[in-house]
Amino acid sequence: MSNTILWEGYEFDIWRFLLPGESGGRPWPDEPGVYILVNADTHGNYSPLYVGETDSFRTRFRDHEKWDRARDMGMNQVHLRIVDNQNGREALELHLIRVLQPPLNEQHR
Repeated sequence: MSNTILWEGYEFDIWRFLLPGESGGRPWPDEPGVYILVNADTHGNYSPLYVGETDSFRTRFRDHEKWDRARDMGMNQVHLRIVDNQNGREALELHLIRVLQPPLNEQHR
């Protein structure tokens, strides 16, 4: 079972992301979408560390180049949003990077 996390964009944009359940090493979904590598604290605050898009979460997370740096910065959650359309994924990724300004997305600032 997954929980839902809301991320806010500009003005009235609100994006619903899934927090995959943490039961028994389930594989990442083989779906396209946008993801956020997150440091979640014990008070329910979320600090985005990296925003990305992919054709498949399963393939992308096998060897992600930012994974180790994100872990070093306290990453303890990954939030997912399934987005089938390539243009939609790219637009949402760029929008969230501009709004959230995650520290590991240096290339889009």
